Amino acid sequence: MVSVLSNGVTGRLAGWLFLAAGSTVGLSLFLPMPGTVNRAGTLALCAVGIGIGIAAIRAPWDDWPRSRTLLLVPVAFGMIAVGGLFVFEVVQYSYGIFWMLAFTWVGLGHPRWTSARIAPFAAVGFIIPIINFTDDWAVSIRTTAIVIPSAVLIGEVLAWISHHLEEAEKRDTAHIESQRVLLSASTTLAYQVDYDTASYLAARMSGELLGSAASMVFLAEDSGLKGIGSWPEPVEESLIDGPEVEDLLSAIREDRCMHLPADQASQIRDLMSVASMFIVPIRGAGDPIGAIALGFMDETHQLDEFELDIARTFATQVGLAFERVWATQSLLDDSLRDELTGVGNRRHVSALLGNGQPGDAIVMLDLDNFKEVNDTLGHSIGDEVLHAMGSYLRNALRDNDSVARYGGEEFLLLLRRAGSGGVAKAQELLEGWRRTNPVVTFSAGVAIHDISATPLGTVKKADAALYLAKSRGRNQVCSAMDSVAVA
Repeated sequence: MVSVLSNGVTGRLAGWLFLAAGSTVGLSLFLPMPGTVNRAGTLALCAVGIGIGIAAIRAPWDDWPRSRTLLLVPVAFGMIAVGGLFVFEVVQYSYGIFWMLAFTWVGLGHPRWTSARIAPFAAVGFIIPIINFTDDWAVSIRTTAIVIPSAVLIGEVLAWISHHLEEAEKRDTAHIESQRVLLSASTTLAYQVDYDTASYLAARMSGELLGSAASMVFLAEDSGLKGIGSWPEPVEESLIDGPEVEDLLSAIREDRCMHLPADQASQIRDLMSVASMFIVPIRGAGDPIGAIALGFMDETHQLDEFELDIARTFATQVGLAFERVWATQSLLDDSLRDELTGVGNRRHVSALLGNGQPGDAIVMLDLDNFKEVNDTLGHSIGDEVLHAMGSYLRNALRDNDSVARYGGEEFLLLLRRAGSGGVAKAQELLEGWRRTNPVVTFSAGVAIHDISATPLGTVKKADAALYLAKSRGRNQVCSAMDSVAVA
């Protein structure tokens, strides 16, 4: 786009100017005029101008490139010059107006410097009728030196205004689009309940929103900045520390954006493989949370005030989204955690069983003679034993294994892909528990979940194995295969 006027409007406007000029001059021929005026030639020229105007109004300019409208310029210049030869005696005082109108059209519909480039051709066309009428070169040159530069000035001023209106329109359009994207991104973040997904979306959306080549999301910690999400390439979770972090943490605490140019050392910029970088603090409802790093390949890239406002607004939405995710996760964890033992509760058991896969080992574990502990030592000691058992199991299991309190002094363990090794793992847990010199031991039953069984069916097998361990004297582990053999 080179003008606030479209191709169609520019072409049709030229057509109306041809039509108006031809009609006006043609009608003026019926007024009293000197006998030296070439009425027939002027009338024919007016008819040609009207015809060109009608054709220009009807032409499909929108389907053609903008440069094609400039073909009308030599036609207009030629007709004005010829018309001047025919009727200069009559129009000598208004002759320059036609040239002013031509340059006004050029300035409105074409890029800057177009008027200046066509000025020499206009000067030639302008001076010919004057020389023909006066035969005085000094007057002709002086008049041309006044009118043509003035016409060019009008054209260039209008082109300059048109250019700046176009740039303003582009900025406004870009701002509206940025606000639309910001609203969409904020809405998407508001629905996130998963921390990892929210981190990735925050990185991706910030990069797309501000046109960066790469972006990363960091959380502020005592030891530095912890990277939790990146775009477009995934980056392993990492901790950024060192001297630069102090300045970054200070900017985050002060809610201040930072620009890191190419000549300033930065671990984060090296990690993102970019030339320059902006750090935008992430704030939630309370204290600062972290920052978004926006990386650009251009060493001199800058964010204007509007872009910085967009970045700050989005970073705030990211902070609020993180706080919502954390709050939701905390509530979810509380609803699935047994308050006394710190492990999952019966509701958590249902979730675990729903996620069971073939090859997982389910262990039913029960504290031996626990009722005697409550009866002889008191319920407070019994609670301490349950709490100790919960802590022991949490620390002894692998990261992908799970434990929940099934009820009373009974616990359910889900050992992922343990298979036949589930019995050995349960035995290892029992031996480790014994080494803590506990008040009571425990018995356990193990069953391997297979594709033909339901999770509840596997639990029943593990429970049967637990019953067998109890009947054999407690303080031992039995497998579902043992209970089948006994049966």
